Amino acid sequence: MATLPTSLIRTKTRGQQLMEHRLGEPLQIALHRLYVIERHDQEAIGALWGIEQSTVSRWLRDFGISRL
Repeated sequence: MATLPTSLIRTKTRGQQLMEHRLGEPLQIALHRLYVIERHDQEAIGALWGIEQSTVSRWLRDFGISRL
């Protein structure tokens, strides 16, 4: 089975890891659910999680979640 080169494997930031721990689920799944499925805007997600909208925007980009 082929594996990705280490340089292509993206590690999560400490902030992303902490948020995952708080949420109890992978961050990309939580973001997809709130942003794409439930259609909350970035400001609402930021307010819900106690973070800046710009952080939500960056994380969406980091995980390849298309902006609506």
